[in-house]
Amino acid sequence: MALSVAIAAVFSAPAISEAQTSYPCWIGYVKSSGDGVDVYFRPPRTVALLDGNQSRTYEIGGGDARPSLPDTPNKVFFVHARLGNKLFTHNGPEDSCTMEVVSRDGRLGIDAHTAFHVLGLPSSDASVFVPAE
Repeated sequence: MALSVAIAAVFSAPAISEAQTSYPCWIGYVKSSGDGVDVYFRPPRTVALLDGNQSRTYEIGGGDARPSLPDTPNKVFFVHARLGNKLFTHNGPEDSCTMEVVSRDGRLGIDAHTAFHVLGLPSSDASVFVPAE
């Protein structure tokens, strides 16, 4: 009974996007917003934003976007990033993703680079442009 309730809860959860597309780096979708993009990740996820010489950490999964105490992640639904900003997330040292906000053919989006390197298994690296909606 508990398993069927858990399965029902997973399948009844709201979708990240109306037009769900499979993107790398645990990205749900990217949306144009003001001076940059809002990057919606599949929660739960910890994301570091590098803006010039400053960095900030965000916990994806809800909450507010008020500034946090030093070394305490902000709890948010998305991360806002501007052109040239870099983002980083991982599932451990062997499974990581680096991203950069870029303009390609006049369209803002994310250049996402995935790296999967497990000792004893073939390595896998890929780069994909995720355009903002």
